[in-house]
Amino acid sequence: MRGLFVTGTDTDVGKTYVSSEIIRQLRDQRCSVGAYKPVCSGAVISNTGKSSWADLEELYSATGEEFPHELVCPQRFNAAVA
Repeated sequence: MRGLFVTGTDTDVGKTYVSSEIIRQLRDQRCSVGAYKPVCSGAVISNTGKSSWADLEELYSATGEEFPHELVCPQRFNAAVA
């Protein structure tokens, strides 16, 4: 098993975007790929009270919705904190 760790020095610098593009490229080459974001914050709350996180949804989509949200990002906070 190989791993790739994407990191950055600030919020909103493109870590999730770059990760998603790498995941999509590897999946296009028939590689088995997963994503793990240990923590996300800053949820958008729907009218029904359901929380969603843009970074989590982006990684979930990039992996072909193969893994549940709980595995992609196990710690999710509604408040926007860094």
